[in-house]
Amino acid sequence: MSKCLLVKECDFFTKARKTSSRSTKTEENIENIQANIMTNVAKVLTELKAHRSEFGLKLDSMGSCLGNIANSLTALENNLVAIKKDVTANEKRIEGAESRIATAELYTWTDMSRH
Repeated sequence: MSKCLLVKECDFFTKARKTSSRSTKTEENIENIQANIMTNVAKVLTELKAHRSEFGLKLDSMGSCLGNIANSLTALENNLVAIKKDVTANEKRIEGAESRIATAELYTWTDMSRH
């Protein structure tokens, strides 16, 4: 073979080796990137699990507070029912008193007009 042809062939193999080397480096970079992604995903999952527990505790606390509020509202409703009964009873007593007063005033006015 001629020297010129050998150089070209050598260049071809040199380029092929460089390309192969680049391919290996690229594959290593991809593997490193994938490993970093998996590490980050694992960290995120760990943090999410911690937050899930924290949120669970907060939701339990909120549920307890809502239960206390519901109990308070029930007590207020019971008090309103008792107040309504008292107001109704007072209305009847006032109507009775007004009726007796009107009757007494009528007799008093009738007695005064006779004199």
